[in-house]
Amino acid sequence: MLRHPRAVFAYFEDQLNKLGFYSQRYQLDILYYSAVAANYRQHKKLINGVQRLINGAKRLINGAKRLINGVKRLINGAKRLINGVQRLINGVQRLINGAKRLINGVQRLINGAKRLVNGVQVFISHLRLLVTTPKTGKLKDI
Repeated sequence: MLRHPRAVFAYFEDQLNKLGFYSQRYQLDILYYSAVAANYRQHKKLINGVQRLINGAKRLINGAKRLINGVKRLINGAKRLINGVQRLINGVQRLINGAKRLINGVQRLINGAKRLVNGVQVFISHLRLLVTTPKTGKLKDI
């Protein structure tokens, strides 16, 4: 049975490789696969470095998010405090406005009383003029 010359060559090449005589093709294969392995290791290192960079960025972003959330909580607390103070101020303002209305009413009452007293005084002075003589100030005979 005849074999193809390439198959015969491959058989003898394998036999020589087993004995320690490496062919040029085998040495090229070793170089190629060692280069591929080195390239793979380099690629793996690069990927791991990128992954570490991404993880570090994620940690940084999470820290920034926590800081922002803390500031938001602080701002919300300050807003609540301001709103409470505004409610207190509004209540005091209403109390002051009510007191002003009361004072205005009392002031109007006092002014009305003054007008009444002035009116009575004018009335009395007119009555004196009617009843007394202008020169002597004694009562007239009616």
